Amino acid sequence: MANEWPATGDTDWNVKMLTHLAVEHNTNGTHKAITATSVTTTGLVKVGAFLGLGVATELTISGGVITATRSYHLVDTQDDAGSDELDTINGGTEGDILVIEADNATRTVIAKDATGNMRLAGDFSMDSNNDRLTLLFTSNDTWVELSRSNNN
Repeated sequence: MANEWPATGDTDWNVKMLTHLAVEHNTNGTHKAITATSVTTTGLVKVGAFLGLGVATELTISGGVITATRSYHLVDTQDDAGSDELDTINGGTEGDILVIEADNATRTVIAKDATGNMRLAGDFSMDSNNDRLTLLFTSNDTWVELSRSNNN
């Protein structure tokens, strides 16, 4: 059947990719955008431009917890308190990358190490809109720190 994998040869590959992807073209015939709801590969994926995480959406801590729904979030304190501790991040599947930042420079979000499901290089106080914490979701249902930026 034409839409089954694996693809063999250039023609078969093109037919199968067009079945699963929406390809937009510029007037000169070059690719403008390729849209897919999900792409899975066992090989290397090369991005020839910026890798976009989209616009950050705000999450508010509730009882030490937020629920991530995308790769980039602003985090605010519960009830706009001066500071709040973030112990647990719900959401995510193995291999997901998450970038969080404080939503408001006048309120401090304290990401807690090993209190909930985050494993960090120690607690991290995000008290500037320029502070960032980048995490990777692992197979044991934990968010592990990849990097932090403390840019007061």
